[in-house]
Amino acid sequence: MTETREDLGSLIMDVIPLALRALRSDVQDGISETNFSCPTGEHGLTFVQFRLMGYLWYDEANNKTLAEAVGLTVPATSRAVLALTKRGLVESLKSSTDKREVRVRLTKSGRAVFKQIRECLAARMSARLTVASKDQTKRMHAGLVALKEIFAGLP
Repeated sequence: MTETREDLGSLIMDVIPLALRALRSDVQDGISETNFSCPTGEHGLTFVQFRLMGYLWYDEANNKTLAEAVGLTVPATSRAVLALTKRGLVESLKSSTDKREVRVRLTKSGRAVFKQIRECLAARMSARLTVASKDQTKRMHAGLVALKEIFAGLP
């Protein structure tokens, strides 16, 4: 069978929901409304807060951008951001270009907490992949590195 870019697009659309389902399951095992349990401690994040912190891991954003990125309403996003702010995990700052805009970013503490969570979930995902052969592991690694390079360069 000859692989085409269309085949890759279709395969990505098949794989991403499956991978997200596995990640969501791992997250829900560790994150509830009141508890994130990892060997490094309890963080008390909701799944929505986890998703917002995941977006902010890469870049700061305003509430509207965050809401669109994670599929929430702006009011729901604002409430989640407020809860994270009260815990010292994110901070809001005025935009340097638009005085009406407020930007949200992870604090140093927020970055440290999210790093712990990422590491814990990465270990859980790696454990799921132990069924892969050495050849499959090598091919997955090469493919995922290529996808990361391509998607990291997109707007």
